[in-house]
Amino acid sequence: TIPKFIFPGSYEHLTVNSNNGTISCTKFDEDYNDGIKTLSCAMIIIKEQDYYEVLKGIKRIIELNGEFSEIDLRTDGLQVTFLGNNHITTTNQITFRPAVGSQPNDSLFRVTNGGELNLDSIQVTRIRSFIGAEEIPIVSVVPESGKYGQISSIPGILTLTNSIISGSGSFSEKWSGKQINEICNLNYAPLIASQSTGKVTLIGTTITQSEGTGIYVSGGAQLSIDSTSQLSSNGERIGSLLSGMQTHVVCNGIDASGYPITTSVDINFNSLPSYSTNQETWVFADSSKGCNSIIRSPGINIYGRIVPQVSTGILQINIDESGSRTVKAIVTGNNLNPCDRFLTLEVLDERGTIIAQQNLNETTSLTNSQIKSASNAPGAQWEDIDKFSLQLSSFQFLNTTTQSKYNMRVVELGKGSQSASVGATVQIVGLIPPPEEEPGVVETKSTGLSIYWIVGLAVGIPLVLFIIAVFVILCFMCYLRRKQQNKNQDHDMDQRIEVKDSVIFKQQKGIKQKSNNKEEKVSDYQIDVVEESEARQEIEQRSLNAFYQAESQNDRLNSGNKQNFQDGQQQQSDQQSSFSQSLSSVQAQQQQQKIVPHLITQNISQDNNEEDMHQDSRRGNMKQKQQDLEQNQNKDKQLRFNQSKGSDNISENSTDISSQQSRLNDSISRYSSESKNESEVIKHEAEKEKEKVKDKSIKKSNNKVHSNKTQNYEQEKETEPYREVEDSTSNDQKENNKKKNKKKKDVKDDDS
Repeated sequence: TIPKFIFPGSYEHLTVNSNNGTISCTKFDEDYNDGIKTLSCAMIIIKEQDYYEVLKGIKRIIELNGEFSEIDLRTDGLQVTFLGNNHITTTNQITFRPAVGSQPNDSLFRVTNGGELNLDSIQVTRIRSFIGAEEIPIVSVVPESGKYGQISSIPGILTLTNSIISGSGSFSEKWSGKQINEICNLNYAPLIASQSTGKVTLIGTTITQSEGTGIYVSGGAQLSIDSTSQLSSNGERIGSLLSGMQTHVVCNGIDASGYPITTSVDINFNSLPSYSTNQETWVFADSSKGCNSIIRSPGINIYGRIVPQVSTGILQINIDESGSRTVKAIVTGNNLNPCDRFLTLEVLDERGTIIAQQNLNETTSLTNSQIKSASNAPGAQWEDIDKFSLQLSSFQFLNTTTQSKYNMRVVELGKGSQSASVGATVQIVGLIPPPEEEPGVVETKSTGLSIYWIVGLAVGIPLVLFIIAVFVILCFMCYLRRKQQNKNQDHDMDQRIEVKDSVIFKQQKGIKQKSNNKEEKVSDYQIDVVEESEARQEIEQRSLNAFYQAESQNDRLNSGNKQNFQDGQQQQSDQQSSFSQSLSSVQAQQQQQKIVPHLITQNISQDNNEEDMHQDSRRGNMKQKQQDLEQNQNKDKQLRFNQSKGSDNISENSTDISSQQSRLNDSISRYSSESKNESEVIKHEAEKEKEKVKDKSIKKSNNKVHSNKTQNYEQEKETEPYREVEDSTSNDQKENNKKKNKKKKDVKDDDS
């Protein structure tokens, strides 16, 4: 029968009360707008009215109150709002228990192209009534045909306002003991699934306790979540390797043909409590998957997934008994989740050069040369969402010690520049000595490495001590040797000083002896002079006594003595004149030597000057001695005169006078002999010096002439006359010296 609609406008708003309603229809057979008990009955009425084009295109409202258990509230292309009574969410609950045999593309609510679904102030909970029931979404936005992945030009619209969409909670049985690839099944069991170009908006709505994903958008869908909404505890991987991981929103911008299509996600960070707790958004939306994701915050907007950041790194090296090494990296940080992206651990040296790379999910290793090579290292072993360990190839760490410096970082493919590195701590296991045992404990705990250490120390310590002892002994021997050398040097120095002092003492002694000899000679001479003077005084005294007796005889004798005295003076003057003539001849010879040419004049003049100085000093000495001799002769003559004057009266004293005269004659003869010897020595030295001067001048002139012989022949001719003059001069000088010496000899003979 065709239903009758008396007042069609009254059917826009339907009231459903699970507590007071009485109508539970399975099909539309009556005009119902009030007293409805089940939501499924209200949906039958709305769909049938739309089938008969009653209220076509008009938004419908279903106000509900109480608790409901439903399995099919699909509105598809209709515009329907499910409104909780008095906007009290907790009093308006819908329990979704999927039917056995339901498919993942089924759902409790469904919106197709052109449809619009609003859930306002209600709470919907999915119950995992059987294995796989969690895979049935509560709400889905799909194309009009109901097939997932198809594109629609008129998207379905889903709006959730002040509502709660919840699952049955954590599903540890699903994740426990699974590998990373299974744990990273991100689109598993979403509460809300939107595909094609559907639009999903959350206002003040909470999405929580999903066994898998909270919201899954793909194929060009658009998701918007405001700051009053909240995403929490969705897809917790409790009991798995990634314990603590969640999946609030998952985006995959791939259409039904496999081509990427922009899928938008716009979320306010206040709806993500996990971001405030540990900087984890658990929003899996990356541009590499065709997702345009923005997480808005007051400070900065987050585009896509947050890059991983390492906070601490440990490089642990285990050395077994055979000495082989196994290297393991232990890393903690934020946003290290490896799901739906390629992450690589990089180990860098102090210069920032990558020395080792390891993919967190693959059993491959990359060296610093970026060549992929096989490795026995397994993938990362996760202890939590923010901590993992990864075995590395030991080839790059064969020489690593605890003092080595390394840095670590985790890099997402295509975002390497955004990840910072941190310093890594090097730990070498096996080199640490075992802990000390308590007293009385006999049990020993050691490894192969500790045994090696003990043996090495047992051998090394004595060896080191022996080397140190040898070194100390060598140093001591070197010290003693150096000390002995210094002692020997001091002894040699003392000996040299003693020898020098003895030589100086002998020289001083010789000089003193010579001076004493001279003083003795002078003193002897003075004594002789004193004795002579005393004898003269005595003779004078005696002569005075006899003077008065023989005055007459004295006059006669005086005249004769005066004549003798004049003859002596005449002879002495002749000697002096001859001596002056010889001296003038010597000076004349010296004057002639000044004519010698310039080539030999310098050396000869210098030597002649020295000879003249010696001759002048000798002449002065000779002159002084001659004066002394004259005085003595005068005194002797005076004595003789007095003696002859008083010879008649002092015969008795003749013996004394003769003795005194003999003493005086002896002193005079000794003095004359010394003068003679000295003059001979002076003459001999003068001849030697002249010979030396002559030899020097001849050698110098010959050398000069020989050196200049090839240069200037005329100069040789000019120097030859000078050479003859020099020879003639030297010959004349020799003859003059002979004459002078002969005259001196004659003078001395006369004096004696």
